[in-house]
Amino acid sequence: MRKLSIINFKGTRRSACCKYYMTYIVPLIMNQPNLCSPLIYIKNHIRGYSSADYRQDVLAGFIVAAVLLPQAMAYALMANVAPIYGVIASLLPLVIYALVGSGRAISVAPVAIIAAMTGDVVFLFPDYPPIVVAYHLSALIGIFLCLLGVFRLSGVSQLLSDSVVKGFTSASVVLIIVGQLRYLAQLDIERGEHLGQTLLNLFSALPQLNGLSLVLGCLVLASLLLVQWRVKALWAKALPLVWLLGLMLVIANSRVLQNELWLVSAFDIKSLDYSHIALSLDLAKQLAVHAVVIGLVIYLESMAVGNELAAEKRERLEPQRELWGLGLANLVAGASLTLPVAAGIGRSALNARSGAQSGLASLVTAAVLLMVLLFMGELMQWLPYTLLAAISIYAVLPLFKVADIWRIWRFNRADGITAVFTFVTVLTVGIAQGLVIGIGVSLLLFLYRSGHPHIAIVGRLGDSEHFRNIERHPVTTYSDVLLIRVDESLYFANCRLVENFVLDAVSRYPESKHVVLIFSAVNYVDASAVETLSLLHHNLEKGGRQLSLAEVKGPVMDKLRHTRFLTTLGESHVFVSVDKAICKLIQVPS
Repeated sequence: MRKLSIINFKGTRRSACCKYYMTYIVPLIMNQPNLCSPLIYIKNHIRGYSSADYRQDVLAGFIVAAVLLPQAMAYALMANVAPIYGVIASLLPLVIYALVGSGRAISVAPVAIIAAMTGDVVFLFPDYPPIVVAYHLSALIGIFLCLLGVFRLSGVSQLLSDSVVKGFTSASVVLIIVGQLRYLAQLDIERGEHLGQTLLNLFSALPQLNGLSLVLGCLVLASLLLVQWRVKALWAKALPLVWLLGLMLVIANSRVLQNELWLVSAFDIKSLDYSHIALSLDLAKQLAVHAVVIGLVIYLESMAVGNELAAEKRERLEPQRELWGLGLANLVAGASLTLPVAAGIGRSALNARSGAQSGLASLVTAAVLLMVLLFMGELMQWLPYTLLAAISIYAVLPLFKVADIWRIWRFNRADGITAVFTFVTVLTVGIAQGLVIGIGVSLLLFLYRSGHPHIAIVGRLGDSEHFRNIERHPVTTYSDVLLIRVDESLYFANCRLVENFVLDAVSRYPESKHVVLIFSAVNYVDASAVETLSLLHHNLEKGGRQLSLAEVKGPVMDKLRHTRFLTTLGESHVFVSVDKAICKLIQVPS
């Protein structure tokens, strides 16, 4: 077989290359329809797209840009990188998601929680420049999310239970606020390895406090909160931009303020130093686990935002396209040498409320930010850090949901323990580590609950065909037939407990000649469970009793048909309903 060349397309080689392309490459692309999303997206949205839709998209794009500009800079500060990188992260990733993602109004850019997690990771690698760690992390997150898309693993977000998310988010808000206090009060301190050390550093540096910076920051924060509380109009969302422009103009003309306040100083994209830029395989290996954790949070947060907005417009979000959209957006963020991005709930909701009809709104937002980056660099250098800190605190306060944790605690103690444990561990050991521990606790509690299933002895409710728990309802029982309902799938962690319950029930009802296991709630059985059922059948037979099954679901029955257990039991002892089992068994002599 001749070696193919993709450089020389003459004669037979060209024919062979075309054949190879049509045989292997085209089917691969066709099996990943999300790669063609831009064309599909444009086709679907051009059809029926009116001039009114265009005007709404342009207006929404300008409004979101007014909100995103100060937010992106503030979130970059959270990630321990220069504010300009937050704006850069709001350009190409926003465009890529607009073309590939399935959420029309979703705005993908830096967000508070992801920026805080990025800052946490940056702190762990002091030997590398912060932006180097950030863009390596972005690229790895993009690769991870794209791999999830390739293997169609959109259900992976189910690892994060609501209790874990609530505890993780609320604790992250506390860490973000404490971390921003040094910029708000202009305290030159090192960040601590944990919350306690950071607070200790803050208190020890209080004599250095800059009163002007603190008063200015608190004034901005108070005005933002007051307007949010009293004014519901759309224009109020642009108040951070008003503060930003106003303060920059005042500081630009005041030598005293320039000397007193910490300023952004360098905001010229042409002056960025890229001499330290390089790809490090060693750093990538160390960041891999962090990228997986942050990638899961990005996907979960973005899906939550997208589903909420899609429900309002009676649309449907496509999880596979979301994986590709978010993955490619973060890959582009890595290629742009900037920090990771995700869907922001406030920004996306504002985009929808502003009338965004398609991804064109995001393209307009990116264009406006690009103009700011190119032509307003000299003005942006007068931006004070205290303003960005105030905007950061204002943005994350709505995410602090201790009341939700209390409601979870009251509803389900196990979920409440998970939420509280996640909250505490995030505060004490770090955001990413605390989240991983919270997921671990959640899974352990799930295994414990599924390993201790609810099992009930049931009887007939009146003259109906319904059977209920004898401890909860006045029911009719049968002396010859013992009815036992298992309310959980059977696997290695709980099958022995079910066996012990049945044998204990038989000892309490010695007159019973038949034991019927009701499988209406059993969705799955593993090999250990089948072995236990075989042993249970053998033990009951030795005691002169017959085991039967009722209401077995199709997928479970399909598995049982391939086992020796069902051959020994006999399909005549598997009943469609409990009522049919009763009618059959009470007529059969023991």
